[in-house]
Amino acid sequence: MIINVYVKTNARDNEFVEVIEDLFVIKLKARPVGGAANRELLKYLSSKLGVAKSSLEIVKGLKSKHKKIEVKNNFTFTEILEKVKGE
Repeated sequence: MIINVYVKTNARDNEFVEVIEDLFVIKLKARPVGGAANRELLKYLSSKLGVAKSSLEIVKGLKSKHKKIEVKNNFTFTEILEKVKGE
């Protein structure tokens, strides 16, 4: 499953903000320098989803705030949403 993510960097904490249609909005503490924000995003999502970082891949948007992340598990959109929101 591929999810769309909008990343807000330089935040106080790593946190899920909201979903707008099919777009996950996530705040990250990391700065967008040298791939730090991308690494932090994959670490954050792997923690929330309970999967290895190797199960996630940024397939589009390595240098953009808008990203497409491939989740290499059999999660549905609803399951991903529930896990990221912490429900």
